Amino acid sequence: MSKLMTARTIEEAVKKARGTRMFNESQTARENLFNQITYESSAGGTLPLSKYSFLRYQGVLPLNLPDGVRIVVLPDIHAPAHNKQWLWMIEQFLAEYRPHILIFIGDSTDFFFLSRWPKPPRQGYNAMQELEESRELHDRLIKVSGCLWAFETEGNHENRTNSFLSAVAPQISTIVDMDTQEPVMNYSKLLGYKGGERITFVTDERGFGGYGGCIILNGHKRLIHGLPLRPRAGGSPRVFTDQLGQDVMHGHSHRIGENHRETFDETLTAQEIGYLANPNRAEMSYHNLLSNGHPGLAAGEVIGGTVNLELIPIIQAIHENRLRYSMWYGDREYVTED
Repeated sequence: MSKLMTARTIEEAVKKARGTRMFNESQTARENLFNQITYESSAGGTLPLSKYSFLRYQGVLPLNLPDGVRIVVLPDIHAPAHNKQWLWMIEQFLAEYRPHILIFIGDSTDFFFLSRWPKPPRQGYNAMQELEESRELHDRLIKVSGCLWAFETEGNHENRTNSFLSAVAPQISTIVDMDTQEPVMNYSKLLGYKGGERITFVTDERGFGGYGGCIILNGHKRLIHGLPLRPRAGGSPRVFTDQLGQDVMHGHSHRIGENHRETFDETLTAQEIGYLANPNRAEMSYHNLLSNGHPGLAAGEVIGGTVNLELIPIIQAIHENRLRYSMWYGDREYVTED
């Protein structure tokens, strides 16, 4: 018997119908689509992403995505200061939406043990615990999404190891791994990822993690962690949009919003996609300075060669007489649990 036939009210039927919306391609179909994804090599030419074997990429990584590819972009998680309720809800969304590509757009790890911000005197901070919790969260999100590849554009928090060593031990900060020619304290190495895994860390070609390293999707949408800060939501990425003449999406500011600019030929879109950290954690003590910070993420699909990414704000709502957080995508609502 259909689940809808067991509903006692129209409202219950609608709720059940939303719960049945799944993306159930076969794994073979997903792999066939994945094999059509290519990247433009810095040496020239276009190569299939499935043949890509590098763990880290410096600079601008151009990706070409075929129609039907689904993408989810997660901003500013700041593990281990992530908001566990929001991430639990997002895991439910990822398990259902099944994106082919998962993108962490920077500041996924907080590195609070290296922060210059004052730390509570009675709260201990252990570097290995922070790194282990961040690695576990990365692995869980990648696994539950079923994504075929994950990317991370490194942000200013991932760059804290480099800035710390440059300040206190510049001689050590220049040491690189003999095999990879990457700094020995680079972010992906600290998390324990190795070459051959389906994840790529994109870093700035000048070494300032996240500020110049970015991903360009289908030649028109640039995903970067972000640096300029403007008070109005959507204003920060608009700086890049105006400079580059491209659609731009970034995190960093913890705001969510978008800005559109008409040109003679097209409409350019600048998007900020919020944050997923717990604002009540000591790591986020500066967060109240951002009066219009707002949790959220982005998701969408490639249609007609265009990458369509929709902002998904996380809002407070009353559910079953309790104040909870929820988010909508399409006709489906996702709600946090206590």
